[in-house]
Amino acid sequence: MSCTTLTTVFCGDALRLTLSVVDDSENPLDLNAATAIRFSVAKEIGIAPTLINRTLGAGVTLLAQSGDTLGQAVIDVPGASTATIVPGLYWCDAEITTADGPIEVVAPTRIRFAPKVPAP
Repeated sequence: MSCTTLTTVFCGDALRLTLSVVDDSENPLDLNAATAIRFSVAKEIGIAPTLINRTLGAGVTLLAQSGDTLGQAVIDVPGASTATIVPGLYWCDAEITTADGPIEVVAPTRIRFAPKVPAP
């Protein structure tokens, strides 16, 4: 996932992220070969419970796998899924499974959930 800056989301707001997947040579990976894509958010990497889970077809949508969007998918999380998260720093990561079986783990990145400020 190519997130170069810390993403901040207000608790209760919808979240949309673009997942960009590259191979070891930094070339975009054609995600049409993916049989599964899993995105999750947790307080600690690899430690349950995960607070947000999205999968291919259920919150993860492939973009056209050509040109500038090769290797990209969009992750949509509705506001209802972020509303109950306690404000703080969390980790998000993604795994891509192909028909060949290997899982490509996308480098985890930080995400901050901030308290929503009520409108005056």
